Amino acid sequence: MEKFDQFLDKTKAKKATITKKNSKNKNTDVGKGKTLAQNMFMNAPLIHWLKPNLNLNKRLNLLQICGINLSKDSWSSLSEWISNALSLETLAINKCSLPFEFLESLEDSLRNWENCQTLDLRGNNIPDSMGGLIVRIMRAQTEKRDSIIWVYSIRNEYPEHIDRIGLKSIILRRNKLGKHFMQSLSRWVQHDDYMRHIDISYNRISSDLIKTFWNQMKENSSLVSLEMHGNTGYSSIVQK
Repeated sequence: MEKFDQFLDKTKAKKATITKKNSKNKNTDVGKGKTLAQNMFMNAPLIHWLKPNLNLNKRLNLLQICGINLSKDSWSSLSEWISNALSLETLAINKCSLPFEFLESLEDSLRNWENCQTLDLRGNNIPDSMGGLIVRIMRAQTEKRDSIIWVYSIRNEYPEHIDRIGLKSIILRRNKLGKHFMQSLSRWVQHDDYMRHIDISYNRISSDLIKTFWNQMKENSSLVSLEMHGNTGYSSIVQK
């Protein structure tokens, strides 16, 4: 995971270097800002080509989108197709500018996405104002599994496959999450019995927010891995 973060940082530095070098040469496509990765109109067909693979490919278990610029329509289409993914287990979207509407629609998509295991949203500069929406996605997964258990309980049964249903890991490192996100996360974590791994390292989380979260997390019995390093609050607690 650290190696991947280093790769993202190198990619960002390389991109900045290329842009700077070519800014003097106005005859190049890069100098005109027409790089493929940043041209949402040229990227639209790439996203549409994903639809048959998501819906029909039995071997596609990981989809990663990194560092490209997409229109709102493309994000909306992607969210719709994810809900019908045949074998997808991991969705990773990194170094992208995610619109609010995409994250909002992702909540419903994950409800219908049968094989979802990991959601990786690292490095997207997600602001704290959208933190509550991230927790809503997590809460929807909790409610989805609770509803399945309830249906089975009507017949005095318990779903043996419940551990294979729904999101198990969410990666949110290197964003801009802080107070609003942590307040929502602290309320949710008390009632969830399914999530196994949460990564919120390298955000903007203070020591007070971390302490509150720790106290609330005492009620949780499912979480086995929590990554919080890289936050100023975490560093101050460790130093004490």
